[in-house]
Amino acid sequence: MISEAGRACVIVANKWDICKSESTQKKLLDEIRYTLPGLGYAPVIFTSAKERYNLDLLLDQVVQILDLLEVRIPTS
Repeated sequence: MISEAGRACVIVANKWDICKSESTQKKLLDEIRYTLPGLGYAPVIFTSAKERYNLDLLLDQVVQILDLLEVRIPTS
């Protein structure tokens, strides 16, 4: 529904303080991409609100996407 509506999306995996393993992150990323094939364009951010892990990266991604949404492509 998100991609069909032409909406922006950021996928956030929170609670990353529980398991920060690189192999677990890769497995989860593969699972997200497999189960949400229509959202291949959406960035996936692994965060921990408790430890404030990657919150700056998340906010940077949101700002970047908002900037892209404001771009107007002229026609003619």
